[in-house]
Parts: sequence; structure tokens; C-alpha cells
Amino acid sequence: MEILTWILLWFGAWTFCNFIRYKKGKPFNYLFHTIFFLVSSVFSYLILEKYIILNLQNLIIGTLCSVGIGLILSQTPTFYKRIRVGRYYPIFLPFNILFQQLFVVAGIYILQMMFMGRYYDFYFGILFTLVHLPVIFLKWARLRYLYLVFTLFCGTLFSFLIRNYEFGSLVSFMVHFIVYIPLIYYLRDERKI
Repeated sequence: MEILTWILLWFGAWTFCNFIRYKKGKPFNYLFHTIFFLVSSVFSYLILEKYIILNLQNLIIGTLCSVGIGLILSQTPTFYKRIRVGRYYPIFLPFNILFQQLFVVAGIYILQMMFMGRYYDFYFGILFTLVHLPVIFLKWARLRYLYLVFTLFCGTLFSFLIRNYEFGSLVSFMVHFIVYIPLIYYLRDERKI
């Protein structure tokens, strides 16, 4: 039952966010992005708290570190002049990552409970890939198939880190954030992934 709640929360939040965020002709709204992901993170935390509580401190530290890196990138002309979503996008991206990482942590522990000692890290990699599958229907997403392969790899890596290391959720958060930076730079727009 918990995994169904997890899936419904994930898809519900992303469906609503993308419906609002990608309306044709609307510019990227930093304030909406930040508030949406903060509220969604708090709401999701309240529902999935027992799976997240032990990693919450690391996730908050990851958010703060990523905002710091985002501040540096927003002052780096070679970076911010290339990206289309705006100079300050890297400052607000960590709130998106926070939301996702809350679900990563909760999903790993829910799967561990479901498989009672027979859990392998690639199980979360598969789940993470499955919840990203809708990207294949987005014709404008240039790297959609590579993105799915990457979600399988990263989901497996996130599970390994979080389950085996005290600061695994912090490292997982930073890996997740850092993966986005070259993608945004290369594609010029996060929405083109």
C-alpha cells in the first residue's frame, strides 16, 4: 500500500507542476518553482515521514550546499549566458532536487520493507526508471532514452549510497544536483531533457 501512495504522490505532484509550468508561452517562474517544490516537499514529508526522518538532516544540508553552488553559477557569465531558463535557475533547482530526493529516500525504504531482506539496489533503479517513463512521450525531449538509462543507473547508485553510508543521502543529493548542471548547460534548457 505504501508504494502505491508513493507512486500517486509522485505522479500527482509532477502532473500538477508540469501542467502549470509548461503551459505554452509562459516564462519560467522562479517563485512558483520554489514555493511549489517546498510545499510539495513538506506535504510529502508529512505523509512519508517514517521513511525519511533519519535522512532529513542530510537532505537539508544538500539543499543548502546546492543553493550555494547555484549562487556561484548564477554569477558565472559563461554558465548563465548559455542557459535559457534564466540566470538564477541554479539557485532554485535544489528545491526540485529536494522534492525528488525525499521520494528517493522514501522509495528505497518502502521497497526494503516490501522485499524483507531480499532487496537489491537495482530494484529502486527500476522503480525510478518506471516513474520517469512518461518522458518518452515528450517528443521535444532530446535525450529522453538516454535519460531513462541514466535514471536506472542513478536510482541504483542512490540506493547503494543511501543504504550503505551515513552521509549517503547527502552524497546522493549532490550527485543528483550535479548531474543536472551539465545537462542544463548542454541542452540550454532543463525542459529539453
